[in-house]
Amino acid sequence: MNNKEIAAAIKLILEADAIKDFVSLSKIDLTKVKNESRVGNKFVDYFTFKERLATKTRKGMNFYEFSLDLKYHQRPYIKNLLVKQE
Repeated sequence: MNNKEIAAAIKLILEADAIKDFVSLSKIDLTKVKNESRVGNKFVDYFTFKERLATKTRKGMNFYEFSLDLKYHQRPYIKNLLVKQE
């Protein structure tokens, strides 16, 4: 799988969904928006999700590299995180 396919497998956002989310975002009253609001997330993710997965962490690896590094998965902290995700 290439990076685009991996990103789509994790979070598939169709163009129509992104446009619908943008329309909702443009109609919202900004004085009533709470921090927990998810309006606009699909619109932003449609353009940036793949790039965010490619962003290097302070450990020097991105999500794609992390997913392939099975040796790194054996660290106790990482093992615990992976178990919680299941």
